[in-house]
Amino acid sequence: SLKNLAEKTDLIDEKLYLDLKRQIKTCSKVVENLTLEHHTTLNNSLKLMGAVTEHYNKTRSNVGKLREQVSECKVLLKNGANQADVRELWLRKLQYSHVLRLLDLLEMARNTPSKFDKLVQQKRFVAAVNLLNL
Repeated sequence: SLKNLAEKTDLIDEKLYLDLKRQIKTCSKVVENLTLEHHTTLNNSLKLMGAVTEHYNKTRSNVGKLREQVSECKVLLKNGANQADVRELWLRKLQYSHVLRLLDLLEMARNTPSKFDKLVQQKRFVAAVNLLNL
């Protein structure tokens, strides 16, 4: 009976071992699938983040140029510049203001598809439609 008990224990241990091995295999498959599924998303996010960073740096550079031009305007106004110089600087200021506004609109347009998809996945259809109406 001690022998029977030892054999039963070995069978139980083997069954537990096989169950554990099967569970490990299942978990490995799930982790592999999740990794493959989210790998693409992560890569796309990194690419998008790079594009956003590039856009931010360009916009920041444009803002720096605008600040320089405002400083030039102030100096010219203090030094009594003629009306034509002030008008030219004012027109450039307007032009750059429009460029900044267009850049903001482009950024919003670029971000809209991903925001739209996210809202649709969340089943927030009214918000998704409102996003398209902006």
